[in-house]
Amino acid sequence: MAGKRIYAPGEVIIEEKSHGTTAYIIERGRVEVSAQSRRGKVILGRLGKDEIFGEIGLLEDTPRTATVAAVDEVVAIELDRDDFNEALLKNPRLILPLMKAFFERLRQLNRRVVEASARESRPQAAFPQGAELQPEAPFGEESPFAAEAPVPGKVILSGVSKPAQDALEGHEMVIDRFPFKVGRQSRDSSVDALSHNDLYLSDHAPYNVSRNHFSINQSLGQRYLVDRGSKLGTLLNNQRLGGGGGADRVKLNQGENIIVVGSPSSPFRFRLMLH
Repeated sequence: MAGKRIYAPGEVIIEEKSHGTTAYIIERGRVEVSAQSRRGKVILGRLGKDEIFGEIGLLEDTPRTATVAAVDEVVAIELDRDDFNEALLKNPRLILPLMKAFFERLRQLNRRVVEASARESRPQAAFPQGAELQPEAPFGEESPFAAEAPVPGKVILSGVSKPAQDALEGHEMVIDRFPFKVGRQSRDSSVDALSHNDLYLSDHAPYNVSRNHFSINQSLGQRYLVDRGSKLGTLLNNQRLGGGGGADRVKLNQGENIIVVGSPSSPFRFRLMLH
């Protein structure tokens, strides 16, 4: 059955171009994801507690496309294919983090396909003014979508409305892991394989917040708000994203950004500061 391993700071857990069928769930510590390019080593990002890496090895016998190394001491649960199949029958909760990672990967792949189709079928001017498509970051399949190159400066989320303040327990939140994902709180998000968020909002019918609503992403020196296919869309500085029409990502302003989750009358209003 799945076991735990401890990795020392600097120890390589997965090496690029090696073969392996093991996935890892981080219990403690951080790892760095990197890959080799023509210009040398490229840092794709860092992952921390409860995040997943190496999951594609469970599905395909292909070489690893990134190196993953411990930043500090890391405790990780290791799952090979036999472990996965056994856990699927005997301990489904153990594999829920992996299922969530798979579904998030599919959501983002689907979004990229839709964007590519939109670019081919209509001119760029058809997108709302100010909308910008996020450049693709140079990562391979084995690096999680969360892995993006670091961008200098702080990102601070705070609540404007009372429900938003309550979601943050009355405090400001420094966002230092990207993408930072926001969505609706289900009855028990810990067992909801279709829900994959860093911040859960407690909403009630008729819902403004979708189960997987929006994320804060960064890539190639820029930060973006991305609507993740929500039903009612997301307002960023009074510009509509998603909700079945228009662009689903917009570059964030330096300084203040106001985010409304759902319809214009939604009670969930946040302020996002980029310093």
